[in-house]
Amino acid sequence: MKNATVPMAAGTFSVSTNSNTVNYSSSGAQNIGAAVYHNLTVSGGGTKSLTGNCTVNGTLTLSAGNIITGSNVLILLNSDPAALFYTSGIVEGKFERYIGVALSNYFFPVGTAVQIQSLTSIFCKS
Repeated sequence: MKNATVPMAAGTFSVSTNSNTVNYSSSGAQNIGAAVYHNLTVSGGGTKSLTGNCTVNGTLTLSAGNIITGSNVLILLNSDPAALFYTSGIVEGKFERYIGVALSNYFFPVGTAVQIQSLTSIFCKS
């Protein structure tokens, strides 16, 4: 990956393999590659921009920094309410979460670069 701290010398890195975590940790701006990730972490601050649609199968961790989706979509497929670990940051743009547990809080940390306009929702089974 072009944002890796230590680039791979050889081989193939599969970001979607179970237990892999990709961390965009620079304090500056970074591009998040269009991919299917197992676990994705955004830390270190700075603005992170999606280069295409981005899917997370495991956990999404937002500890510092904003994600700008542009015309792309950030999708969290894991339907567990705890699949999003949130400390700070904003998803500015399109963010989808799969819902799978009734009567549980699902957090959506969305907003603009200067203000979070988040939503926490509880869904019921019919």
